[in-house]
Amino acid sequence: ALSGGGSGVLAQFLRHRVPIHFGGMSDPLQPVEQRLRVTERILRGLLLSRYPTVLSTRGAMVVDSPYWELLRDLGAIVQFSFSSTHDSVAVGVEPHATRPSTLLRAMEFLSSQGVVVTCRWQPYIPMISEPPEDFVARVAATGCRHIALEHLKVPLERRDTVWAAFRILGDHDLNAYYHDHGAVRDGREFVLPASAKLPITLRVRAAAHKHGMSFGAA
Repeated sequence: ALSGGGSGVLAQFLRHRVPIHFGGMSDPLQPVEQRLRVTERILRGLLLSRYPTVLSTRGAMVVDSPYWELLRDLGAIVQFSFSSTHDSVAVGVEPHATRPSTLLRAMEFLSSQGVVVTCRWQPYIPMISEPPEDFVARVAATGCRHIALEHLKVPLERRDTVWAAFRILGDHDLNAYYHDHGAVRDGREFVLPASAKLPITLRVRAAAHKHGMSFGAA
């Protein structure tokens, strides 16, 4: 079981039962999990203390046994991440990721089993992603309870594989779009200013509230 003893920062987090974000840096349900079962062991440990947990994934292994049962019994929140809810778009942006249609079915299954499901639209890609009202309606139909939004950060290096993906999806000059909308350099990426992101953010928020979901944005 988790222990809240000690005076360090982690001990304080545990003592106050600050939720663990399981999967914030890498997916905890990658294919290798089928062999190593690391995530399964961690979930069983969290269940011993019924510790508040948010699990983030871009895969559908979460609906396999024993994962969904452990998450249900733990009372965990499961967050799925999308670049688009349309397979035809996602296959170009994330060719090796699980198809959105599969993830939407996984969300619907978990919701039907009493697991709280949320959605992270990351990244929203100008000129490529579907209209906010379309995206929100599709995830809301699964029983999703919350949606978070994050715009695309454009890599500085044009050799980055993301540019090849954008070319596959059509003649979308994202570099020009970001330049025209006042993007600023942040490390090795270009990021849109808040003023440029606000219109889409407000549309996603309005659609989320219309469907009874809460909303957050990065």
